[in-house]
Amino acid sequence: MITLKSELAAKRLARLPSSAERDAALTELGDIGRVSRQTLHDIREAVSGYRRPTLAIEVITARNALEAAGIRLDDDAELTLRSGAFDPDAEAVLAWCLREAVTNVIRHSGASNCRIRLADRMGELSLEVSDDGRGLAGQDPNNPRGSGLRGMSERLSAIGGRLALGWAEPDRGLRLTATVPAATMAETGHTCPS
Repeated sequence: MITLKSELAAKRLARLPSSAERDAALTELGDIGRVSRQTLHDIREAVSGYRRPTLAIEVITARNALEAAGIRLDDDAELTLRSGAFDPDAEAVLAWCLREAVTNVIRHSGASNCRIRLADRMGELSLEVSDDGRGLAGQDPNNPRGSGLRGMSERLSAIGGRLALGWAEPDRGLRLTATVPAATMAETGHTCPS
């Protein structure tokens, strides 16, 4: 949240007329962003073995971050209701994908609205994050650029899942779908309600 807030403040400040005071404030905001990113990395490294992310926690974090960025969220109660009801490894990967997808909406999309859904489809559980922003903007959906998208794809592949990108609407917005297979959900003996 600190990183995102400092980036939003820097964007707003950069629109003001240039002055020595404005430039000094932008430098300070850049320093805050760098320190918060490094601190977040260090904390994640330290606690990675202690706690797995959950959909319930990540959707709360997403609500706060999107609200702070002025983006309206339409989220699904299933995100919270199903949290903890299926394989913890699969949930951790989907929660991580949710975090990355929301960060991308805030940083890159220029969106006013974001929609998050969790659904069963033919024995698979899919997390869908869509927005009304710039969309793919010249990117190949089969070869995503950016370490966040590559990281999502790698984590999903490691548990037999997949990542799909496409237009949320014809020629508008982005739809990101992270899917885990039913076999992953069934490993713990839990089933997800339909």
